[in-house]
Amino acid sequence: INNYYWLKSSISLIQYFTTYGGKRVVVAGTGAEYEWFNGVLFEDSPLLSYKTPYSLCKNALHSWLETYAQQTGLSMCWGRIFHMYGPYEQGNRLVSNIITSLLKNEEALCTHGKQSRDFLHVSDVADALVTVLEHGVTGTINIASGQSVQIKELASIIAKKIGKEHLIKLDAIPFSKDEPLFIGVSVERLKTEVNWKPAYDLHNGIEETVLWWKFFQNK
Repeated sequence: INNYYWLKSSISLIQYFTTYGGKRVVVAGTGAEYEWFNGVLFEDSPLLSYKTPYSLCKNALHSWLETYAQQTGLSMCWGRIFHMYGPYEQGNRLVSNIITSLLKNEEALCTHGKQSRDFLHVSDVADALVTVLEHGVTGTINIASGQSVQIKELASIIAKKIGKEHLIKLDAIPFSKDEPLFIGVSVERLKTEVNWKPAYDLHNGIEETVLWWKFFQNK
Protein backbone atom coordinates (compact mmCIF):
# COMPACT_ATOMS: atom_id res chain seq x y z
CA ILE A 1 0.00 0.00 0.00
CA ASN A 2 2.81 2.42 0.86
CA ASN A 3 4.34 2.03 -2.61
CA TYR A 4 1.14 3.20 -4.29
CA TYR A 5 0.83 6.06 -1.82
CA TRP A 6 4.36 7.22 -2.63
CA LEU A 7 3.68 6.90 -6.36
CA LYS A 8 0.71 9.26 -6.04
CA SER A 9 2.64 11.61 -3.74
CA SER A 10 5.65 11.71 -6.08
CA ILE A 11 3.47 12.68 -9.03
CA SER A 12 1.85 15.45 -7.00
CA LEU A 13 5.23 16.72 -5.77
CA ILE A 14 6.65 16.94 -9.30
CA GLN A 15 3.52 18.67 -10.58
CA TYR A 16 3.71 21.27 -7.80
CA PHE A 17 7.43 21.67 -8.48
CA THR A 18 6.85 22.59 -12.12
CA THR A 19 3.78 24.72 -11.36
CA TYR A 20 5.88 26.92 -9.09
CA GLY A 21 8.76 27.30 -11.52
CA GLY A 22 10.87 24.16 -11.15
CA LYS A 23 12.96 23.52 -14.25
CA ARG A 24 14.99 20.36 -13.59
CA VAL A 25 14.41 17.24 -11.52
CA VAL A 26 16.62 14.25 -10.71
CA VAL A 27 14.74 11.27 -9.29
CA ALA A 28 16.15 8.34 -7.32
CA GLY A 29 15.10 5.21 -9.14
CA THR A 30 16.32 1.68 -8.45
CA GLY A 31 18.13 -1.19 -10.09
CA ALA A 32 15.10 -3.29 -9.11
CA GLU A 33 13.27 -1.71 -12.05
CA TYR A 34 15.17 -4.07 -14.36
CA GLU A 35 14.30 -7.68 -15.03
CA TRP A 36 17.42 -9.30 -13.60
CA PHE A 37 19.32 -11.88 -15.65
CA ASN A 38 22.87 -13.19 -15.94
CA GLY A 39 24.60 -10.33 -17.71
CA VAL A 40 25.10 -6.58 -17.76
CA LEU A 41 22.21 -4.15 -17.27
CA PHE A 42 22.11 -1.17 -19.63
CA GLU A 43 19.86 1.88 -19.32
CA ASP A 44 18.06 1.15 -22.59
CA SER A 45 17.14 -2.41 -21.61
CA PRO A 46 13.51 -3.16 -22.55
CA LEU A 47 13.38 -5.87 -19.88
CA LEU A 48 11.73 -4.17 -16.92
CA SER A 49 10.27 -5.80 -13.82
CA TYR A 50 6.70 -5.45 -12.57
CA LYS A 51 6.85 -8.40 -10.18
CA THR A 52 6.63 -6.44 -6.93
CA PRO A 53 4.65 -3.33 -5.90
CA TYR A 54 7.99 -1.55 -5.42
CA SER A 55 9.36 -2.19 -8.92
CA LEU A 56 5.92 -1.68 -10.48
CA CYS A 57 5.49 1.75 -8.86
CA LYS A 58 9.03 2.85 -9.69
CA ASN A 59 8.55 1.92 -13.35
CA ALA A 60 5.11 3.55 -13.39
CA LEU A 61 6.52 6.82 -12.03
CA HIS A 62 9.38 6.69 -14.52
CA SER A 63 7.03 6.18 -17.48
CA TRP A 64 4.73 8.97 -16.30
CA LEU A 65 7.64 11.36 -15.73
CA GLU A 66 9.11 10.77 -19.18
CA THR A 67 5.79 11.75 -20.78
CA TYR A 68 5.22 14.64 -18.37
CA ALA A 69 8.70 16.03 -19.04
CA GLN A 70 8.12 15.94 -22.79
CA GLN A 71 4.80 17.75 -22.43
CA THR A 72 6.02 20.45 -20.03
CA GLY A 73 9.65 20.94 -21.07
CA LEU A 74 10.88 19.81 -17.66
CA SER A 75 14.51 18.66 -17.68
CA MET A 76 14.51 15.18 -16.17
CA CYS A 77 17.10 12.59 -15.20
CA TRP A 78 16.26 9.26 -13.60
CA GLY A 79 19.08 7.68 -11.57
CA ARG A 80 18.77 3.93 -11.13
CA ILE A 81 20.57 3.19 -7.85
CA PHE A 82 21.85 -0.32 -7.19
CA HIS A 83 23.15 -1.91 -3.97
CA MET A 84 23.94 0.92 -1.59
CA TYR A 85 25.73 0.56 1.74
CA GLY A 86 27.28 2.78 4.39
CA PRO A 87 26.52 4.64 7.64
CA TYR A 88 22.90 4.91 8.85
CA GLU A 89 21.78 1.87 6.85
CA GLN A 90 18.99 -0.26 8.31
CA GLY A 91 20.45 -3.12 10.32
CA ASN A 92 18.68 -5.85 8.34
CA ARG A 93 20.43 -5.16 5.01
CA LEU A 94 23.26 -7.40 3.78
CA VAL A 95 26.31 -5.30 4.66
CA SER A 96 24.89 -3.89 7.89
CA ASN A 97 23.63 -7.30 9.02
CA ILE A 98 27.03 -8.94 8.54
CA ILE A 99 28.79 -6.09 10.35
CA THR A 100 26.41 -5.98 13.31
CA SER A 101 26.43 -9.77 13.69
CA LEU A 102 30.23 -9.92 13.78
CA LEU A 103 30.50 -6.97 16.16
CA LYS A 104 28.19 -8.86 18.54
CA ASN A 105 30.42 -11.94 18.11
CA GLU A 106 27.57 -13.77 16.39
CA GLU A 107 27.67 -15.87 13.23
CA ALA A 108 26.84 -14.07 9.99
CA LEU A 109 24.64 -16.48 8.04
CA CYS A 110 25.01 -16.23 4.25
CA THR A 111 24.08 -18.12 1.11
CA HIS A 112 26.86 -19.82 -0.87
CA GLY A 113 27.99 -16.30 -1.71
CA LYS A 114 28.84 -17.03 -5.34
CA GLN A 115 26.39 -14.45 -6.68
CA SER A 116 27.94 -11.17 -7.88
CA ARG A 117 26.35 -7.76 -7.27
CA ASP A 118 27.39 -4.11 -7.63
CA PHE A 119 27.81 -2.15 -4.37
CA LEU A 120 28.27 1.61 -3.97
CA HIS A 121 28.94 3.65 -0.82
CA VAL A 122 26.08 5.97 0.16
CA SER A 123 28.33 9.05 -0.03
CA ASP A 124 29.21 8.16 -3.61
CA VAL A 125 25.53 7.70 -4.43
CA ALA A 126 24.77 11.17 -3.08
CA ASP A 127 27.73 12.71 -4.92
CA ALA A 128 26.73 11.03 -8.18
CA LEU A 129 23.16 12.35 -7.95
CA VAL A 130 24.35 15.91 -7.22
CA THR A 131 26.82 15.72 -10.11
CA VAL A 132 24.08 14.47 -12.43
CA LEU A 133 21.79 17.30 -11.29
CA GLU A 134 24.41 19.97 -11.96
CA HIS A 135 25.62 18.44 -15.22
CA GLY A 136 22.26 18.59 -16.98
CA VAL A 137 22.29 15.08 -18.45
CA THR A 138 18.78 13.77 -19.17
CA GLY A 139 17.08 10.39 -19.44
CA THR A 140 17.93 7.26 -17.47
CA ILE A 141 21.36 6.75 -15.93
CA ASN A 142 22.69 3.89 -13.81
CA ILE A 143 24.16 4.87 -10.43
CA ALA A 144 26.65 2.14 -9.57
CA SER A 145 30.37 1.38 -9.31
CA GLY A 146 30.53 -0.66 -12.50
CA GLN A 147 32.36 -3.43 -10.65
CA SER A 148 30.44 -6.45 -9.38
CA VAL A 149 31.78 -8.50 -6.48
CA GLN A 150 30.86 -11.94 -5.19
CA ILE A 151 28.95 -11.85 -1.91
CA LYS A 152 31.43 -14.24 -0.30
CA GLU A 153 34.27 -11.83 -1.16
CA LEU A 154 32.28 -8.93 0.27
CA ALA A 155 31.65 -10.91 3.46
CA SER A 156 35.35 -11.77 3.67
CA ILE A 157 36.35 -8.10 3.37
CA ILE A 158 33.98 -7.18 6.20
CA ALA A 159 35.18 -10.06 8.39
CA LYS A 160 38.85 -9.19 7.89
CA LYS A 161 38.19 -5.57 8.90
CA ILE A 162 36.64 -6.81 12.14
CA GLY A 163 38.93 -9.80 12.70
CA LYS A 164 36.08 -12.34 12.80
CA GLU A 165 36.56 -14.39 9.62
CA HIS A 166 35.60 -17.60 11.45
CA LEU A 167 32.09 -16.25 12.03
CA ILE A 168 31.18 -16.03 8.33
CA LYS A 169 28.97 -19.04 7.61
CA LEU A 170 28.48 -19.72 3.90
CA ASP A 171 25.74 -22.10 2.69
CA ALA A 172 23.76 -21.36 5.84
CA ILE A 173 20.88 -19.78 3.90
CA PRO A 174 19.34 -21.26 0.73
CA PHE A 175 19.95 -19.36 -2.49
CA SER A 176 16.92 -18.79 -4.71
CA LYS A 177 17.23 -20.55 -8.06
CA ASP A 178 15.30 -17.65 -9.59
CA GLU A 179 18.14 -15.23 -8.83
CA PRO A 180 20.93 -14.81 -11.41
CA LEU A 181 24.49 -15.51 -10.29
CA PHE A 182 26.03 -12.54 -12.06
CA ILE A 183 24.55 -9.06 -12.42
CA GLY A 184 26.77 -6.39 -13.94
CA VAL A 185 25.84 -2.73 -14.33
CA SER A 186 26.85 -0.50 -17.22
CA VAL A 187 28.04 2.91 -15.99
CA GLU A 188 29.25 4.25 -19.34
CA ARG A 189 26.84 7.20 -19.28
CA LEU A 190 27.86 8.12 -15.75
CA LYS A 191 31.56 7.75 -16.56
CA THR A 192 31.80 9.28 -20.02
CA GLU A 193 28.92 11.78 -20.24
CA VAL A 194 28.98 13.02 -16.64
CA ASN A 195 32.68 12.31 -16.03
CA TRP A 196 31.97 10.86 -12.60
CA LYS A 197 33.73 8.10 -10.69
CA PRO A 198 33.38 6.89 -7.08
CA ALA A 199 35.63 8.20 -4.33
CA TYR A 200 35.37 4.96 -2.34
CA ASP A 201 36.52 1.50 -3.31
CA LEU A 202 34.98 -1.45 -1.51
CA HIS A 203 37.82 -1.75 1.01
CA ASN A 204 37.86 1.83 2.32
CA GLY A 205 34.08 2.06 2.06
CA ILE A 206 33.63 -1.04 4.22
CA GLU A 207 36.29 0.18 6.66
CA GLU A 208 34.46 3.47 7.19
CA THR A 209 31.15 1.66 7.56
CA VAL A 210 32.55 -0.74 10.17
CA LEU A 211 33.94 2.21 12.17
CA TRP A 212 30.54 3.91 12.06
CA TRP A 213 28.75 0.80 13.35
CA LYS A 214 31.31 0.41 16.15
CA PHE A 215 30.65 4.00 17.21
CA PHE A 216 26.87 3.61 16.86
CA GLN A 217 26.73 0.43 18.94
CA ASN A 218 28.90 1.96 21.66
CA LYS A 219 26.74 5.08 22.07
